[in-house]
Amino acid sequence: MEQRKFIVMKKYDYLVVNGCSFTNGLGCENLMSDRFSKLLSDKLNCIEVNISLNGGSNDRIIRTTYNYIKKITGDFKSKKKVLFIFGLSGITRKDVWVNQLNLDLKKTNISAEEELKFFKIYLKHFFDELETNKRTFRQLDMLQSFIKDKIPNGDMILFSSLCHGIDWNMKTKFNWFEFGNDETWFDFIQTKSKNLKNIGHPNTEAHKLMSEDLYQYIKDEL
Repeated sequence: MEQRKFIVMKKYDYLVVNGCSFTNGLGCENLMSDRFSKLLSDKLNCIEVNISLNGGSNDRIIRTTYNYIKKITGDFKSKKKVLFIFGLSGITRKDVWVNQLNLDLKKTNISAEEELKFFKIYLKHFFDELETNKRTFRQLDMLQSFIKDKIPNGDMILFSSLCHGIDWNMKTKFNWFEFGNDETWFDFIQTKSKNLKNIGHPNTEAHKLMSEDLYQYIKDEL
């Protein structure tokens, strides 16, 4: 008699999603109900926590996720089952400390011309795609270890919303969700169908598709 193999789906208490506008849901008809983090949390029957920010950098993803974990665990380990999903942002974005209590640039006296001048100098003299990606992935590797230390029942999935030039050897250290032949979610919605984008961002249909594909990935790989 043939024996059938049944896959037992992992259970989670929380789904924590972080990234930029793509993961925040910009482009959805109804951001709070249509974005993939909400749809996926419903499928997983767990609580959605989305700490993404429009324009957020990979520096911010790592910083705010670390702060979130410290906030919920303190000096203890958590017994909760938490799934973290990060959509990596464009690599030219970065956290930059601004004096005056690190206020948003719009709340300082820095002009648009000064901001643009700083950005051009940064790209010309202080930016390299490969080295920036290597730095980001070192930090993600340490964050993954931190998650496992503070939340032993935690898992982490990475995918690229806008981040290009990622070496395959970097991906192999993580649970990496791919978009077929496309490197990023942005590339995927540009080439897959006009019906998947809105103002250059994934729309409601794209987020629904994303939730379904991620659910299958979790079922098959975690």
